[in-house]
Amino acid sequence: MQIQSIAEDHDIQYQPNDIERALETKFADLPAGLFLIKTEEGKYFYGKEYSYALFAAFFYKLFGNSGILLFNALMFYVMILVGYLHIRKENDDLKALFTSIIFFFASTAFIYIFWIHVEIYNMFLIMVSLFLWHKYISENNNKYLILSSFVIGIAAVAKIPNLMLFAPLILYELYKHRFKNFSLMILSISIVVFIFYGYFYLETGAPSFYGGNRLYYSSNYPFLSGYDDVNEAGHLGFSVTEGQIAVLLNTNNLKIIPYNLYYYFFGRFTGVTWYYPFAIFALISSLIVFRRIDTVNSDPKRSLILIGIVLYILFFVILVGNNYLGGTHAVGNRYFYVYPAFLFLLGSIKSKILIPFLFLAILTVAPIIADPIENSRRPDLHTFNIPYTYFPIEYSQLVNLPLWAHAQQGEIYEIYALGSDRNYIDYLVRTKLKVDSFDLLLWSYYDDNQIKITANNYADQTILDKYDVKMLTVDSITPEYSDKRGFIYKISIESTKDADTKFIDKRSLTSSTKLLYASGWHSIENWAETITRWMENNATLIAYSGENRSAELDLQVLSYRQGPRTLEIYLNGHLWMLQSNLPSTNFVEIKAPPIYMNKGFNIITFFVPEGCVSPHEATAGNSPDLRCLSLAFQDIRLIRDILIICEEFPAATLAGGWHGLEDSGGTPARWMENDAVFIIEVEETRPAELSFTVLSYNRPRTLEVYDSSDRLIGDATVSPSFARVEMPIHLEEGANSFRLHVPEGCESPREVTGGESPDDRCLSLRIKEIKIS
Repeated sequence: MQIQSIAEDHDIQYQPNDIERALETKFADLPAGLFLIKTEEGKYFYGKEYSYALFAAFFYKLFGNSGILLFNALMFYVMILVGYLHIRKENDDLKALFTSIIFFFASTAFIYIFWIHVEIYNMFLIMVSLFLWHKYISENNNKYLILSSFVIGIAAVAKIPNLMLFAPLILYELYKHRFKNFSLMILSISIVVFIFYGYFYLETGAPSFYGGNRLYYSSNYPFLSGYDDVNEAGHLGFSVTEGQIAVLLNTNNLKIIPYNLYYYFFGRFTGVTWYYPFAIFALISSLIVFRRIDTVNSDPKRSLILIGIVLYILFFVILVGNNYLGGTHAVGNRYFYVYPAFLFLLGSIKSKILIPFLFLAILTVAPIIADPIENSRRPDLHTFNIPYTYFPIEYSQLVNLPLWAHAQQGEIYEIYALGSDRNYIDYLVRTKLKVDSFDLLLWSYYDDNQIKITANNYADQTILDKYDVKMLTVDSITPEYSDKRGFIYKISIESTKDADTKFIDKRSLTSSTKLLYASGWHSIENWAETITRWMENNATLIAYSGENRSAELDLQVLSYRQGPRTLEIYLNGHLWMLQSNLPSTNFVEIKAPPIYMNKGFNIITFFVPEGCVSPHEATAGNSPDLRCLSLAFQDIRLIRDILIICEEFPAATLAGGWHGLEDSGGTPARWMENDAVFIIEVEETRPAELSFTVLSYNRPRTLEVYDSSDRLIGDATVSPSFARVEMPIHLEEGANSFRLHVPEGCESPREVTGGESPDDRCLSLRIKEIKIS
């Protein structure tokens, strides 16, 4: 939006026409997060540096959104050209061109051409400034020094840490007592910085792009859907003037520095060795050069650039150690802007050194750049494949890794699944406090499924039958990693057939019924203050019941745009109910009839025969959403039935004559017609007592209770107010049916009220708290 604002409005102020224009000319999922600085007058300005937007605005004006990508591509190819011009100083033209091409193409820098982001821009500024500085050193021409310094100034505006790379170059002028040249560099850099920051301060009153009242919006942008400077939806973001520098810097946790340094080069998600292999090639080549000559005195260029590279890396590893990679949507290390500087470490190219790195790039980089769009959408997918599965996980950066598609917020843990193979998954569990055990739920859709669980100091295995659910405690476990932010544990689960796992806190399981979202569900969404979840074509709930009892399922459901769809609901593999023609225009309520539920864990499965579809596919690529969606659910409730079975917990089910479940003062209750039946199943013959709470509709009635032989075992007069009824009964081994009969019959509220009530049900008695003891 900032590019559009500069191109169309010639300012950096966020206004209503900016968001309207951005939605009309939408690029992928943008806007998908926005920083704005809000002034005391209620005006909004973009809370990001604007030099990239300023230069890209020309291309946007000419070619629209495609012009921004063209701008990125031009900078990328100029870097290749500049690299070629530099490398050919010590190599023949063909080798120089080939090396420069593979240097940039065989890296994840290529991915960022397709992003409306500043990665290529920062690399370009570093590349051009170092090339001009090289010209200055080689030709001793201050014209190139001034040009280089102006570009360095723009690079400092684009990203302040870029100055770490150039600090040795500036200080070298002092070392050589070239005070005039030192002053020229400082003055040139300062002029550029003053122009950009000065204009920003005059417009916003904030001294920095990252200062002032800086707010972050993931949605609900100002001037959209009723939001404005009064109805404010923004959350306070990082701001240097609001005392939040500690959020960014990592000066209080020195322990993670050696981890960060190791992961910076060898990590699975960020390792320079895998994502920018020719940076390592350049380092090795420079070491060979350093062995031959007195580099500092006769040829200082490589030494100074190498020192700048080291300072740049240490800045991110040490001071920005909490997030040195650029956030949860980075492909490789998004902040590795210093990459072009490595090219200037190259001298005479040795093919025997270059070729191994070319093969390494084919293994690690080629699969990523072969599909830049898909790997941009899902920057974690390649890490589930060889060779990345053999690389170490960046434990110190776990919360910043692009694992959001395989992450879940547990009841007391953060859980990250490393992989999508349901036969073998490594789980990383992050806790704030140290623990020594975890509770897992394991379930299978196949018979004789052997499950193996391993962790530090723990190994166990179990066998699951079809629709079997087991809770297992992984104990005596020790963390793989810890720092001041918490502890990280690794648990590996291997199965012979497809199986699923969920981490739970067994202390939360009580006698009441509890629903646990298991597999096939997407993340929670907030629709008009109502919690909503999309499912794929298969989704599973684990229902925990503290006792054997009947229950019914109540939910609201909506089909994804290509409705109508059918929903099949299964309990422990048996069809519970089927609902067809679910619309895509509005939510409809579904009430699954009462069903018997075992004590313990039960599997509720939702299945949509018509399958699911991604918004990306349904909109012919206009949506970046790749989730497979079928139905959206709200208000899923598993309501326990009126039967409360005590002591031996016999199985109980309701038969005919009952109306739907209702709430009666916090207790489930049901109206019956003039006859209603329930069935009790016991393992042995014994005497018992039947009791329940009951009231009569509209007038007193008589209740008669009959056993399986249709023998009257008791009766009572029931008034229009609740009263407790008790009577002795005899239970035979097996199923025992009991029929409740009202001789006076039932009445509908519609008839009783002369049509004032719309209720056509025939009601006699309302019953709750049935108890067998």
